[in-house]
Amino acid sequence: MPKKVIKDYTKSQKESYLMYTSGLSIKEIAQERKLVEATIEKHLAQFVKLGKLEINEFVSKEKTDLITDYFNKSNSTLLRDAKAALGEDISYSEIRYVLSHMKFLGTLRIIWANTFLFP
Repeated sequence: MPKKVIKDYTKSQKESYLMYTSGLSIKEIAQERKLVEATIEKHLAQFVKLGKLEINEFVSKEKTDLITDYFNKSNSTLLRDAKAALGEDISYSEIRYVLSHMKFLGTLRIIWANTFLFP
């Protein structure tokens, strides 16, 4: 019996990635695909996580450092917690891109808060 192959991305994510790497902007991809820009940003964040896109294409070094510092000191990887702490100058997409980048680098500490084992 053949082993099931798990892909690192969906067909839709790959389509967004190919359009982006061909030179289209996030806005243009969203319009052409009839999706919202946030969906395209989520697709591209997957390729940041895979190391196929550079973080600096989406987030400035200053913001990357600020968001990285937050996650290095935080007990949460939830976007809403990061957004609340980082404020209006940082977008959810920027947070998502940095989280993806940290996962690629292997520097994101995963905290299993509120995890209990019962006998």
